[in-house]
Amino acid sequence: MRPSRRVVRAAGPLAVVGALVLTGCSSEPEPVILGYDGSGTFRSDQEVAATMTPVGGKGPSTGTARAVPAGDDGEGVRVEARLRDLDPGTWTVSLTPGTRCSDAGEADDAVELPDLTVGKDGRARLDHTLDDVAFDSLVDGAALVVEGPGGSSCGTLADY
Repeated sequence: MRPSRRVVRAAGPLAVVGALVLTGCSSEPEPVILGYDGSGTFRSDQEVAATMTPVGGKGPSTGTARAVPAGDDGEGVRVEARLRDLDPGTWTVSLTPGTRCSDAGEADDAVELPDLTVGKDGRARLDHTLDDVAFDSLVDGAALVVEGPGGSSCGTLADY
């Protein structure tokens, strides 16, 4: 007895779906989030990252920032930021572990970083190591705030 056309038509799509499901199975975990530097999977034990935005949420992103452990012992943090579309001049920089941008102004334990000089093109780059800040203190959030002639910009460094 030959199968009816209806059974053959239904079996065709089911076979394709089954093949697709089996092909998607793999023993290798797939990257969920691309790392800040584009090199691979984001790992919270290796970096925390943020998008910098104007305080008050008005306007587009003003850059990106990240923090990575400065040494093998977990002590010390290297903070990097690439900023753009800021007014030229001197900008102060602070990092407040355990806070988000919305709470940064109320925190008393901000760590000051060296001032940034923003050029005529509105760009600045930060690369500074803080020896007295543990990387673990940043994993749940740390507000990186830059303040200058044109206002403030902030990003919450976190592993989420």
